[in-house]
Amino acid sequence: MTLQEFDKYINTGNHLGCKIYHLFKDYHEALYLNNILPIDVFTNKSDLEDYAKILQAFARRGIDVKNDVNLQEFLHGKATGSRYYNQFQDAVKQMEDCITGHRKNHQEVQDIKEKNTLLKKLRDLKVIKDNAFVKYNNAKFYFNNHRLAQINEEIKQTVQNYFIAKASIKELKYLKIKTLQECDTKLAKLISEEDKLKKEKDKLQVTVSFFSIVDEALKKLSLKTEKEVKESYTLYKKNEVQINRYIQLQKQLQLQSLENDFNTLDHNKTFKGVVDQLQEEIIKNEVQVKQYKDLIKFNDFENPKSMAYWVINKGENLNLKEESIIRHFFSIDTIKPEKIDANSTYLPKPNKILETLKNVIEEPEKRGFWITLSGLYVFIEEVEEPIFNTANIDELKKVFQSNNQDLKIKLEEKEKILQTNKKLHEFVLEYLTEPESDLKVWQNRNNLQQQTEHQKEVFIRFEEFDFDNEITKYPKKEEIIAVFEKVKKELKHVGKEVINYGSIKEQLSTFKIHKIQEKILNLKAIAKEQKIVTEPTLDIIIDKDKFIIDFTTQHKTVVDNLDIKEGLEESIESKNTVETELDTHKLKYPYVVNVNLEKTLNKEEDYKEVYGAYEIANTNYWVELKGILISYGLNDKEEQLKGEQSFIQLAKMLFPSEIFKNVSFDETSILDEIEKYLEKIIDVNARINQNKLLAIKDILDDLKTEVGNQIEINKEIKKFFKEDYTKITGDNNASLKIQQSSTVSLNWVASYLKKLATVDIGLFDYQESLNAKNEKLPSLEDKLLYAYQEFSKIPEPNMSARKLLNPFSYYNLDYSIVTKSGKRNSGSTGQTYTSIALLCIAKLSLKNGSSTNKEPILGLRFMSIDEAEGIGSNFDMLSKIAKLFDYQIISLSISPNKLKRENQYIYRLTKIANEERANHHPSVIFS
Repeated sequence: MTLQEFDKYINTGNHLGCKIYHLFKDYHEALYLNNILPIDVFTNKSDLEDYAKILQAFARRGIDVKNDVNLQEFLHGKATGSRYYNQFQDAVKQMEDCITGHRKNHQEVQDIKEKNTLLKKLRDLKVIKDNAFVKYNNAKFYFNNHRLAQINEEIKQTVQNYFIAKASIKELKYLKIKTLQECDTKLAKLISEEDKLKKEKDKLQVTVSFFSIVDEALKKLSLKTEKEVKESYTLYKKNEVQINRYIQLQKQLQLQSLENDFNTLDHNKTFKGVVDQLQEEIIKNEVQVKQYKDLIKFNDFENPKSMAYWVINKGENLNLKEESIIRHFFSIDTIKPEKIDANSTYLPKPNKILETLKNVIEEPEKRGFWITLSGLYVFIEEVEEPIFNTANIDELKKVFQSNNQDLKIKLEEKEKILQTNKKLHEFVLEYLTEPESDLKVWQNRNNLQQQTEHQKEVFIRFEEFDFDNEITKYPKKEEIIAVFEKVKKELKHVGKEVINYGSIKEQLSTFKIHKIQEKILNLKAIAKEQKIVTEPTLDIIIDKDKFIIDFTTQHKTVVDNLDIKEGLEESIESKNTVETELDTHKLKYPYVVNVNLEKTLNKEEDYKEVYGAYEIANTNYWVELKGILISYGLNDKEEQLKGEQSFIQLAKMLFPSEIFKNVSFDETSILDEIEKYLEKIIDVNARINQNKLLAIKDILDDLKTEVGNQIEINKEIKKFFKEDYTKITGDNNASLKIQQSSTVSLNWVASYLKKLATVDIGLFDYQESLNAKNEKLPSLEDKLLYAYQEFSKIPEPNMSARKLLNPFSYYNLDYSIVTKSGKRNSGSTGQTYTSIALLCIAKLSLKNGSSTNKEPILGLRFMSIDEAEGIGSNFDMLSKIAKLFDYQIISLSISPNKLKRENQYIYRLTKIANEERANHHPSVIFS
């Protein structure tokens, strides 16, 4: 039988009926309206999901309430979070056409405002330009009148200067002849005087120069009077031979690098004593050189002849006495010499001589002993630092090598000293030609050096003078120097005069006076008209110190004033031109005739300043106009905007033609009409704007109410958890904390709604209203976000409309188990399950009612508790709540507990044998 046939069959009976629902939504609605379902699960799909979660939670399937959003969605429905945002989006769709119109009108307003601003600026520039043009015309009229007066004065001055110049030529010719005669007379006298002064100056110059050397001698030689200078100079001359000899000796010693060594000799000795001293030093040095060479030879352990070679090859150490004997005879070879003479010796077996130690005689006063060589007693000095007390050959070799290096260094020093002493000996014998005298000169060298450095530097300069004659004049030094300075000054003045008169004569002799040309123009007629004297009386004045310059300058000025033909013709032509310009200007701009000529601009700079101001104003106007054309792509229209009508023509190009209907085209009326048109568009936009704000207002009203309702329900649930009958085992309670959001508060919504209530779109106050503030925000979302930023104390950055229209954004929830003292407790499995069960009861029983109402809320409610024995005494608490709020408890347990007669229905499940996942039909036990 089909479902439709079943429906038809059932509905034919008197007591049975059937209704078919094609949608679960309709079926769920029927269950809710008939008080079977305790909550609405048909309006939103999320509500059905929430109800399913509650049933699962009772059965320990669990729900996620770890964060406040999940908890808010669970208690108040997930759909609630997006409900107002969806309404907002619906409003946006409904107003899309209005928003498009708003944006279009807003753009037109912006364009007209921008164009109007530019046009006002252009009008202001035009006013400035026109005013500057009038001022310029007046200034031009002023200036041309002033210029005409100047030209007339220039013509008068030119003609007057001509006649003065003509007379000046005659005077300059006479002055030239007279001056040349004076120069000849003056030069003859001055040259004679100059020669006399030169001779006197040269004579005095010798004496003054001598005085300066005397002054220098007094200062450098620490002398007090000219007498001491004379005495010192006389002594210097006497010692000059010794000084020269000292210089010669010093030069020779320095050439041979012997000066320091020569200084070490005892110069107090006689010549013979010095020579003997050097010979003794040479002999002593030769002995020392030989000794060091013998020692080096002794240390030559690689030489078979040396004692060192014998000691090393002996391979045994020597005691102190043995080493002393060997080192005493170190200069004797151990091999027979090739060349033999009377002094030749050698010691082939040194150990033989060591046998003499058997009969040693100690010497108590000296550190040593005597040995006997075939009756010859030889004293042996004991060595202080023995080196043969070891049989280590390598160690001995190192000792010999070290000693050999030191000996070679000392030998080199001794040979150098010997060489120096020989050179000194040779120098003394060869270069001391007068030995005793030379030694005394060198012995007194410090005094001679002092004379050489100080006296010679000064006294050598006296050689050029007659010393004995000039020194007698020194007492009259000041008087003689004064006469010398006077002569110098006079000579300088006379020389300057000679040069001056000579120069004047030379230049004036070749200077040509200008010849006057024939008559030009009708100058006498102009002179008569201007009342000018044609034959003036002149007195030419020339500065003697600058005669040629002054004469040449005046002659040039005179010549310039005679050359007037071209300049005069130009001035007359300029006069005619200015007079013509004045007549034309008065005809073209009649208002200039009324100008007060007393205010005439007298300077060309003033006129140029006025003209420059007009040029700037004119340029500014046309630059601004061209800029507007470029901004709006009207470059090709520039030719149409020439002349005075450019402003009006531009306005017609920029603005809609409807603005200019029935308008006379003057600048003021054009700007007025533009303002009226602008206000009209703004008014239309303001009305559109108001509609947008009203749409936001309704949504925000509902949002505010919803947030308030949710907070009240949350408070009821919080209160429910504090009841005694909801305590969880262990003296714990479920806790729900409600906290206002720190970034999104209902305060901004309240402030904004209050402000919206005063919105006005009048023509005259729209600029001050909230509507005007939102004018530039054509979309609803922009207006909403702007309102949040405007009315929030601390707005959150990057806020979104979705978050603002979500009721859950305005508060936070925190659900947990707390102890009696209020401390958070993670809870056992049973406690956690109980807290979740309490949350589910709050959702089903309190969200649409009140916890103070003990009457059950209509609708069937179930608690499907799995493993009831696992939650302990919490089961008793849930049972009480179930009775209080009309719940039926369904429990699945292996061992049922807390059974009471007539309180439960028990269904026993039995597994079918040999079946994997199948039970028998439940067997019912009524208690």
